[in-house]
Parts: sequence; C-alpha cells; structure tokens
Amino acid sequence: MGAVVLEVLEQRIELTLIDLCSKAIVEIMQTADAAKKAFHIYNHQLVKMDDLIKAFKEQRCKIDTLDPQAFSDMLNTILTEDKEQEKVELLSRMMAYNTMEQQEGYDALIEIDLSLTVEYLMKIVRYMKDVKYI
Repeated sequence: MGAVVLEVLEQRIELTLIDLCSKAIVEIMQTADAAKKAFHIYNHQLVKMDDLIKAFKEQRCKIDTLDPQAFSDMLNTILTEDKEQEKVELLSRMMAYNTMEQQEGYDALIEIDLSLTVEYLMKIVRYMKDVKYI
C-alpha cells in the first residue's frame, strides 16, 4: 500500500521468517501426536514497527507515514478504485486474519525464538529487493 498510519510506529509486531516457520511445520508433521490439531507458529521476539519501516526506507522503498485521516482517505480511495483490486484483496485478507487471530481454539502454540536486530531487518529487506519481491 505504500503507507502506514502514524500510530503503528510504536507498536511491536510478530515477524516469523519463512525458513524457520517451514522447519517448524516439518517437525510438527513428524510427530505422531500432531494429528487433528491446529498450531500457531510465532516468534515471541516482537519487532518494533518503526524499525521495520526504517529498514524498508533504507532500501529506498517508499512508505509514507500518514495521520489517521489521511490514512483513512487513502484506504477509501483504494476500496473504490477498480485498478487497485490487489490492494483490496490484501486489505480483505488482513482483516480476515485479524478476526481469525482473535478467535480461540488453537490446540498448540509453537514459539520460535528469533531476535531480529535492525541490521538483520535491513538484510531481510535488502534480500526482498534483490529478488524483486518488493
């Protein structure tokens, strides 16, 4: 979307790297007692959103920080323009995930312990840019 609302900069978010997540999934699949259970894989070492935004900006990714009204206006524009369909789908998935996350009923929680420094975040974003993910 290219923007975040100012209020999120101080928030801490969960960021699980795919290689560690996939390793955990393989290990779960190899255990007999995992059948018919739901697992939530997460990194309990949270990342400050401001650090993540700085990492993206250091790699010259344009991310604006907007006040709540400007952010709301931007979202309304995205939701009303057909050419922004990918962004609408992303917003829908994000809202669905937030709703799902609030539900209870996980059989097990799998913690991944990974402290992400600002320097490491820079490497991740640099790699994302090198492979043209962003």
